[in-house]
Amino acid sequence: MSKQSASWTESYSMPALPEGEKFARLTGLPDKLKRDAWHAITTEHPSLALLLRDPKLRDMIDLFDAELFVEANIVPMLPVEQLKTRKRAAD
Repeated sequence: MSKQSASWTESYSMPALPEGEKFARLTGLPDKLKRDAWHAITTEHPSLALLLRDPKLRDMIDLFDAELFVEANIVPMLPVEQLKTRKRAAD
């Protein structure tokens, strides 16, 4: 779709995530996995740890009853999960 043909009435699919990206869920973990994941995050990714401690992030998760995912390589001890996606519009 070119800029000239773009119209607010047109719809097209745009992938939000690269194909094959792997994620791990941080919410709803058993205590042992939660401790292991938190150790990996605080040790190797301190800026992510700061973000996860932010009360505003927690408020958003609660508000939207959301699950929290991170790239699987950040927490290699957690199982990789497939994110739920919407069906793509026909190309």
